[in-house]
Amino acid sequence: YINRGLYESDKLTFILLVTMKILVAAKHLKNSDVTLFLRGGAALDINSVRRKPFQWMSNDVWLNVVELSQSNKFFSNLVG
Repeated sequence: YINRGLYESDKLTFILLVTMKILVAAKHLKNSDVTLFLRGGAALDINSVRRKPFQWMSNDVWLNVVELSQSNKFFSNLVG
């Protein structure tokens, strides 16, 4: 019923949030993964991390890459 009252542009966001909540409850997804997906590198300061290797890459993208490499063991070698 909630889905009926939402604007068309908000329906996918609502479905995504409900799906992530179900996956966390079923332990198929960790809270830290959801936090990483929602927040990314927004909490980092560009002056406190390693300098980005390419000028064509935006600061926001670089901060997301750094946060991913710090938060997820699989991607730990992403930032050398």
